[in-house]
Amino acid sequence: MSDIHIILDFDSTFVTVESLDLLAERELAASSDRARITQEVQDITRLGMEGAISFSESLSHRLRLFRAHQRDVAAVAQELLEKISPSITREQVWIRDHADHIHIVSGGFEEMIRPVAESFGIKQVHANRFLYDADGYIAGADDTTHFAHDHGKATHLRSMNLPGIICAIGDGYTDYEMKSLGGAHYFLAYTENISRTPVIVLADRVVPDFAGVRAFTDTL
Repeated sequence: MSDIHIILDFDSTFVTVESLDLLAERELAASSDRARITQEVQDITRLGMEGAISFSESLSHRLRLFRAHQRDVAAVAQELLEKISPSITREQVWIRDHADHIHIVSGGFEEMIRPVAESFGIKQVHANRFLYDADGYIAGADDTTHFAHDHGKATHLRSMNLPGIICAIGDGYTDYEMKSLGGAHYFLAYTENISRTPVIVLADRVVPDFAGVRAFTDTL
């Protein structure tokens, strides 16, 4: 593994859910419009993951649909510790042993991702960051990061200048872009939690779980 870097998605890959969808569900729990808005958030997430709309459009649209507080973000981060993908949990010893070569690269938000990643010994987290207003409510995404913009994952991966072999792994179109635009050598479509046909057809290999990731990297 000394010359291999695993660039791992978070939502629907490291965890079984989409963290921003989970945040919306929590914030909308008491809303009479909960079902409609939650479904709209999920639909926009799906369109973005399949590449049908741009990531920046997907992100900004979803954030306009609900108004969450910083305390809700912290609560979801803790809830995500209970929603780790089963194969990730099974492979936690291997992941800890190779954490220096694993990067979480996500269009999700660092505040919700980092507690989960660090529980597996992964300190290299690259993701969006929330901006908050004076009352602690989410005001948007920090647009000084690559991740708030189209092709953000690919742009950020290029900026990392990693040596050796780079394997991008995830369930969405933006993960594929890390190969097509970002310089990753391989793209593995990760299907443990969701299988997206428009993404699968672009993959070098389809892996059903993290054991499939290990098996692939063992061949390099």
